[in-house]
Amino acid sequence: MLDTVLRNGMIIDGTGNVAFRGDIGISGDRIAIVSPTVQGRPKDNISAECEIDVEGLAVAPGFIDIHSHDDMLPFFDPLCQAKIRQGVTSVITGQCGLGVAPFVGDVAGFWPDYIAGIIGNIGKPWPWGSFGSYLEQVASRKPALNFASFVSHGAIRNSVLGEDDRAGELAEIEAMRRLLLDSLDEGACGLSIGLGYLPGIFAARGELLELFQAASSRNVLVSVHMRSYSRRILHAMEEVFSLARETGSRLQISHLKTFSAPGYGVPVEQIIEEFDRGLASGVDAAFDQQTYSSGSTLLSQIIPPSLKTHGLKGALEFLSDPDQFRSILERIESGNIDPDWDNPVGYAGWNKIMVCSVNSEVNKQWETMTLDKIARELKISPFEAALKLISEENGMVGMVMLDVFSDSDVVKLLKHPQSTIGSDGLPAGKPHPRMFHAFPRIFRRFVRELKAIPIEEAIRQMTRASAERVGLRDRGVLEEGKYADITVFDPDEISDVENYMKPDTPPVGIKYVLVNGKLVIDKGRVTGNRPGRILTREH
Repeated sequence: MLDTVLRNGMIIDGTGNVAFRGDIGISGDRIAIVSPTVQGRPKDNISAECEIDVEGLAVAPGFIDIHSHDDMLPFFDPLCQAKIRQGVTSVITGQCGLGVAPFVGDVAGFWPDYIAGIIGNIGKPWPWGSFGSYLEQVASRKPALNFASFVSHGAIRNSVLGEDDRAGELAEIEAMRRLLLDSLDEGACGLSIGLGYLPGIFAARGELLELFQAASSRNVLVSVHMRSYSRRILHAMEEVFSLARETGSRLQISHLKTFSAPGYGVPVEQIIEEFDRGLASGVDAAFDQQTYSSGSTLLSQIIPPSLKTHGLKGALEFLSDPDQFRSILERIESGNIDPDWDNPVGYAGWNKIMVCSVNSEVNKQWETMTLDKIARELKISPFEAALKLISEENGMVGMVMLDVFSDSDVVKLLKHPQSTIGSDGLPAGKPHPRMFHAFPRIFRRFVRELKAIPIEEAIRQMTRASAERVGLRDRGVLEEGKYADITVFDPDEISDVENYMKPDTPPVGIKYVLVNGKLVIDKGRVTGNRPGRILTREH
């Protein structure tokens, strides 16, 4: 007798094949049998201790969030409710070069503050040093879902060079390469690079080539937040494709999209053409995307990279000079500064940049308010308001940029065979709703309303395609012998709730979620079970 059987479901197995009616039997942490219905009857007679009738519901592999910033989520909430409530059973963290490990060396002090607006703040000191000890700490929290992580270039570079703008010497680059290889040996499933953030913005080609080459030697994925997603996105794409081509690396472009504001993006057709040229040149490449019209990142991204040559504090000190402040503000608002920089004031505007997370109680009043409104309250300019918050919070401030992307661009990218789905959710403050709703949104907006892709393809992109890119064996498909990570939902009801004031409102339509054969969502309710595991490429 099996442990659990899901009866009479519409099985969408993750391969992209057409859905079929049937039963799924589970034994322990594995799928024991997938039994299609033949002429109105199940092909096999399955009996189990727990029987769940899922008539009228879709049964899919558990969704895999290929681009998450959930590095600290198990420390905030081991139940990981933001993810399991939307059907996610595995997360891939350490993205955009903004991961938390390795964390070594005297110069590493600024790193926890800098990335807190992305990953949240658990206080200092962090109880790990090596990448392996970080994974051990996550495992000790017994999370409800499966957890895999890239090792981030930002953490590696910060541990060797700190935040300053300077080229690494040969010995320092070798130290970075060694940290990367050690981290891969300790369980990292790939390398992430953030060329739009400190300290990745300072990485020269030689340094990047060495790290790409080291990743290639282990055949792991290199996930890249590019230098630009706006006017120079095509140049940014050529940079990462050339690095991958020269080293033979497998490439994942993070959250591929461009801005819809006139003059701050390029037609998505040109982006797809550039991507396809890279594929044709022999690079093994794919991309992920978050599918909202609004974006989210650190508020400190409002400061141009050219001012960060001595780190974030150096930039704030420079801007404290009134003459320099006025000059930089004029150039920011005119768009005449740092051509590679994605200028939030240019593509969004002060009235669409919303503060979503701060660390101190005194500034909590500004969460969910736009910079123009905060400025009116404080009787200063919006740029002054932004710098004030960044300074007072030691950089630990997140922002949402409202209405900066186009649904039509998302549709065209979703139709590409190399597309995968990631939330890019930021678990800090009152975050962008994508933290809680990214996957249900796909079904509501792009499957049902816009009919952009069929449900089978949507599920393939968020399950099997993601598992194969990262190298997670026996995950992402509903087949006999695979792990029983399963999400059951109502295909006509599943929906996100896009509420920026209350982003943690649960999504609708997720009925059951199993992780390694155990129910973590039962009839829409969190069970309290915590069967998640640390995943490495060997799994």
